Amino acid sequence: MARRSGRIPWNAIRDDTETAAEPVAFTGVVDFQQAQLEAARAYRLDRQAGQPARIELFCETARMVPQLAAVAEPFGVPCYSGSGCNSLPGKRGAAHRAAEGGHAAVHAVATQMMSSASRSRTNANSGSASARPATAAPPPVCSARR
Repeated sequence: MARRSGRIPWNAIRDDTETAAEPVAFTGVVDFQQAQLEAARAYRLDRQAGQPARIELFCETARMVPQLAAVAEPFGVPCYSGSGCNSLPGKRGAAHRAAEGGHAAVHAVATQMMSSASRSRTNANSGSASARPATAAPPPVCSARR
């Protein structure tokens, strides 16, 4: 309601619920030329070219990708999501990218951390004797697999 009423700007809250696929089209030759100039300004070489291994960043949820990409993009590190799970197609794609490039791959996995309060509520609701106690150390934020 606050966005609709104008009390806060629309871009103040990130909302990834809309998915769009729009065709590439131009209003005319000048518009096309402008797009080519913008593409030329954005040109840059592969920042990981020539390195012994390529780094890829993976996260659980697709909603984390824009935040991680904002940090990783300047270094030429791509970000991928399994949309809440460690998907077989994602693993297969990573293996194909590594095989095609003929290089080793380093996969950094960013996961969401639950607070101690959330974890204790989850454990209390699970009824499982083996559930991790709220005082246990939180899971790692990032782990690297080679």
